[in-house]
Amino acid sequence: MNQNMDLCLTEDEPELLTSESADEEKNYFKEWHKANKMAKNAIRTTMSDTVRGSIEEPDLAMDYLYAIHDMYRESAKAEAARLAKEFNELKYTGTGKVREHIMKLIEINAQLRDLNMGVTDDHVVHATLHSLPNSFSHLRTSYNAQKEKWRLNICVDEEDRIRKEKEPSSVNLVEKPKKKY
Repeated sequence: MNQNMDLCLTEDEPELLTSESADEEKNYFKEWHKANKMAKNAIRTTMSDTVRGSIEEPDLAMDYLYAIHDMYRESAKAEAARLAKEFNELKYTGTGKVREHIMKLIEINAQLRDLNMGVTDDHVVHATLHSLPNSFSHLRTSYNAQKEKWRLNICVDEEDRIRKEKEPSSVNLVEKPKKKY
């Protein structure tokens, strides 16, 4: 198989050949167009009939990929609405780690910021505190009572404290037998 199938995706299309073109240029031209044909075939055969039928096939493989991208790209408004809804409705269910929950909120906010809709870090802290279950209510109370603003890692520390409280402490209720002398 041709090892340079991605040649047409990484290099621009070569200029048309002329009668004065060197053998090296002719070989590159032939290799590039062969790679383009193979890439288009790979693209065409790996997509569903529905997608294939909805896109007019251009001459270049790279243009084919751009056409697919443009046809099925989520609009920025729809993506922002979906992310904002997910950010506002995300609740910690108690499964998994609080750290992962917080990281998910931060990730969603970063995506919203890319769409010019993100919120401040203080708002993320606030949203995080209110997305936690009632077992974290004293954490919300502490946050509201203090003057200073918290960073997001405070919730992770609190998760560790709650986990330690839930761990049963071991008490030895068996009495050692007394030795008789």
